[in-house]
Amino acid sequence: MSKKAQKNKILTNRPPYYLKSYAAAMWRRIVPLLQGQYDFKKIDQTQIEMFCIQYEILRKAYDSIEDDGVVNRIEKSVQNASGQIVDKDLTGFKQNDAVKVITNAITQLNKLSDNLGLTPASRSSLMSLGNDEEDDDTSQSLAKVFNLTTPNAKENVK
Repeated sequence: MSKKAQKNKILTNRPPYYLKSYAAAMWRRIVPLLQGQYDFKKIDQTQIEMFCIQYEILRKAYDSIEDDGVVNRIEKSVQNASGQIVDKDLTGFKQNDAVKVITNAITQLNKLSDNLGLTPASRSSLMSLGNDEEDDDTSQSLAKVFNLTTPNAKENVK
C-alpha cells in the first residue's frame, strides 16, 4: 500500500503497540467517539497519540501525588562524629514536582482537546466553518437572483 493510501486509512480502535496503560485505555475510549463525530484518518493519529500520552502523564503524576502528597518534607541529616546519621531536622517543605507536571499536562490536554474538537467551543468553531461555506453558496445564489455581485463571486452576474 502506498504512503498516501496509508495516510488516508481509517483509525482503528486498537491503540498503537507503544501506548501503555492509561494512554492505551484513553485511546480505546476516545477514538470511537472521534470516529463518530468527525472523519478522522490515519494522518490524524499523531494528534490523538499526543492527547493519550498527555493523559497518561497526568494520571501518573496524580498517582505520585496520591502516594507522596502535594508537598514533600525537606530534611537535613544530623551526623555524629563518625559520620553516622543520628537524626533528621525538618528544614521546610517543597511542592511535589508532580504538581507542575499535572499543570503542564492539563495545558497540553486543553490545546489538544481544541485541536481534536473535544471542547464545546472547538466543536462550535468546527460547525461554523461548515456554515460559512453554506453561507457563501447562499450569497452567490441570491446574487444571481438579484443581479448583484458578492465579494466571493467569481464574476459579475448580468
